[in-house]
Amino acid sequence: MGQQGYSIGNVIKDEIRQDFMHSSNPNSSKGKSRLVNGRGDPLVSQRPNQGIKLTDEQVTNLYKTNRIFQNIIDIPGEDMTREWIDFQDTDKKLKKSILDKLNDLDAQPKINDMCEYERLRGDGFCSIGAREKGSLDIGKEINKKSLIDIDYIHAFSKMKVKDAAVNEDPFSKEYGEIEYYELKGENNSADTRLVHKDRILHHQVRTVEDELWGIPLIQSLYDPLVIFDNVAWSTGQIAYSLAFKVLKSDNIDISNRKDYAKRRAWYEAEFNSNSLAIIGKEDDLSFVSPTGNINALKEIYNFTWEYLAGSARMPKSHLLGQAQGTITGGQFDSLNYYARIAGLQENFLRPHIEYLIDLLFWAEKSGVGTGSIDPAGLYKMLFNPLWKLDKETDAKIRKMVAETNKIYIESNVVTPDEVRKGEFGKIGLLEKLDMSEEELDAIADTVEEARKQYQEGRS
Repeated sequence: MGQQGYSIGNVIKDEIRQDFMHSSNPNSSKGKSRLVNGRGDPLVSQRPNQGIKLTDEQVTNLYKTNRIFQNIIDIPGEDMTREWIDFQDTDKKLKKSILDKLNDLDAQPKINDMCEYERLRGDGFCSIGAREKGSLDIGKEINKKSLIDIDYIHAFSKMKVKDAAVNEDPFSKEYGEIEYYELKGENNSADTRLVHKDRILHHQVRTVEDELWGIPLIQSLYDPLVIFDNVAWSTGQIAYSLAFKVLKSDNIDISNRKDYAKRRAWYEAEFNSNSLAIIGKEDDLSFVSPTGNINALKEIYNFTWEYLAGSARMPKSHLLGQAQGTITGGQFDSLNYYARIAGLQENFLRPHIEYLIDLLFWAEKSGVGTGSIDPAGLYKMLFNPLWKLDKETDAKIRKMVAETNKIYIESNVVTPDEVRKGEFGKIGLLEKLDMSEEELDAIADTVEEARKQYQEGRS
């Protein structure tokens, strides 16, 4: 960030850090600052409905040097695949063979990379190394009946893709869908290759109607990151000036720039390294500190964090790299975040993983299928829970549910067997109960009231 010599503006323009009000908009005035009253302002050049479009190199440099941006890209991508998958109502031997083959393919880390590429570039891909009988032609669809095995999958970003061919036939079932991808040659040579869509997993989350490619996150995060970076840099300047010294002396001639620079360097070295200053009897030394305004900065910091977190759709704690997967009962922002990740898994990852598994069933030497098995109905894939409650919160909820069930049993609302079939305790109960903290408190009050009434009725 700013204190390390890095900034959004630096990454894009390859310039040394200037005043934090200098423009860092690469699309304004050919990359030069736009000045207002003699000062550059990175937000002056903003226009409604006009976003920032960075080059691939600029996005790469920004990712390499800005840790917060790295977290925004990496953490949700990691959460998408962190707990991986499991199977329900599936033969145990078949389940093991699928998971073993996916492990051999390094499917979990490769799909994680695909998710991160999508967030960084707008589109993430995985190539499918299908081995078939006869000669290989990647321009044709995979012939499932001649499929021998899946040898590999490789993740890559849109930087490897030059173009795509879309089905323009309005009478086709696949109208508007990509049929072929035109991949760049090795080392971005002029040679290109057409690859059939069957051989590529294409992960795309944010799109706009009538646009072929996805939207990189940086297009909507650029302004919040600029503001965040400038606040971080300004904070460093404030910290540096907490003990700002002013020396008033007749011995200094500020019109003599050479002598002034020499004296200033000496005084700064002397006063910064020693707590005792020795001055002449006619000299005047005072300290000016901006501590009176520090409390007011809290509101600015809170706004900056909330603006960035809202833009990234991540809680502040996750932006800062909170330990993954464990939350307390009061962290409902984390619950909402994990619910959003679960939605992304279901809507965007599931089709990719199930397609890959289906190919394994058709591949005769994959260890999963025999080359002639239609996988329909043979397995039921699910994503493992993304989070678990801390022990104290989980115990509180279990106690509450147990007390509720006790009242239901004693009131003949349910039987012990029916409660037992609920299988409470298999996973964190709050994963089954989509409730707020207020709702949980209300349940506790209801349970307590029901208990009193029940006791009064028995007495």
